[in-house]
Amino acid sequence: GEFLDSCDVDEFKLCLVGLQEQIESGLRKIGKAGHPSIEIIHASEVIGMQDHGVTALRSKPDSSINVAVKLVKAGRAAGLFTAGSTAAAVACAYLRWHMLPGLDRPCIATVLPHEKGSFILLDAGATVECSSLNLAQFAVIGDIYARHVLNRKEPAVGLLSNGTEVGKGNRLTKDAFELIREVSSLNFIGNVEGHDLFSGKVDVVVCEGFVGN
Repeated sequence: GEFLDSCDVDEFKLCLVGLQEQIESGLRKIGKAGHPSIEIIHASEVIGMQDHGVTALRSKPDSSINVAVKLVKAGRAAGLFTAGSTAAAVACAYLRWHMLPGLDRPCIATVLPHEKGSFILLDAGATVECSSLNLAQFAVIGDIYARHVLNRKEPAVGLLSNGTEVGKGNRLTKDAFELIREVSSLNFIGNVEGHDLFSGKVDVVVCEGFVGN
């Protein structure tokens, strides 16, 4: 409610996608029914947390996540957020929007706090088994996010490993280390350990989705 009160009606519109009756009921409870900044888009189906992502997307074409992703693809919305199934959200975005040229796999970027500010961790669960190239691509994505969203001028990029020394880690992280080091635009500080994440020394932490999740 407070968020809607601060919106400029002429410049901002929020599309709420889902079961219309439930959305209208919720808006009435907070006194925002008929708010000029809100448009309700009805979606007749719901993907639950227990549903398998890709299977549910195909069996429930009128699910809220399917409808919302199509709105963005059609240019009717600038972006979306969801509190629903992460698997369904990632799968739907991957299938409907596709990847940017040069990127192979999706990742989840999560901004986490530390004593001096925040850092971004990726992947936090979208691609649980990564290649070294995937990790190198995540490093570039994280660097871009840190620069343009977190406003870091020279973000420090670290690769999560079991030691900070060069040569530490398993085959995946060792190969990824070499690939990331070759990207001249990155301020790559090398390997970082778990206790480094909240020290403020690193702005971007790269790992495979299984570890990040």
